[in-house]
Amino acid sequence: TFELLTDIFPGETSWLLIDNDKDGAIVQSGPRGGETYDGRGSLYSFTWTLDRCTFYTFTISDYYGDGFEGMGYAELTSTSSKVQQTLGRIDGDFGSESSI
Repeated sequence: TFELLTDIFPGETSWLLIDNDKDGAIVQSGPRGGETYDGRGSLYSFTWTLDRCTFYTFTISDYYGDGFEGMGYAELTSTSSKVQQTLGRIDGDFGSESSI
């Protein structure tokens, strides 16, 4: 599961999930074509079923280059056998982009 809490400038945020085992193929991305995240402090949640034993890279980008301004985070979790594990979390001033 990917959870995104937008900051005070949500329109600057975008993200990619890349399958490194398939030459960097984009598996998921957001926001979708023509859309933007428009609510300050809005929580978005995305759930995917991904291939096991596959190496993925999640990258979040900030168009202005100041990361999450004032609030906000991106967090990836994995749930298997009813156990939830945090895979990584990005928050604060990460600059233009940060990856897990």
